[in-house]
Amino acid sequence: MSLKEISEFVSEACRRKSLSWRAASLGAGLNPTAVYSIVRRVSMPSPETCRRLAAFFGVSEEYLLEMAEHLTPRGEEIDIARALRSKYRHLPPEAVQEIMGFIQWMVEKYQPKAKPAGDQ
Repeated sequence: MSLKEISEFVSEACRRKSLSWRAASLGAGLNPTAVYSIVRRVSMPSPETCRRLAAFFGVSEEYLLEMAEHLTPRGEEIDIARALRSKYRHLPPEAVQEIMGFIQWMVEKYQPKAKPAGDQ
């Protein structure tokens, strides 16, 4: 999912309830500009913001947490490069590649060592 999808969901939920973005923010117990930031695609909501909006709009927490990429749908592997590009859009592609290289290095560094044959 993406910021675009959560933005569209929140915008539509406000429209259905005939609420301004400010009123929805306050109704969910959030900063008055929280919904504005989501709908205008300024920032991805935090997990806590997702939980509050889910309760306010009457949807499951998991639904909004998945939409905001804080959870992945069951059985779906996380595409780390995609998640980085989505969450940190200001990063240039070479920065994403550097992070991916670091992750690969960490995986190799901490991968369990195979025991030599005969060791038990």
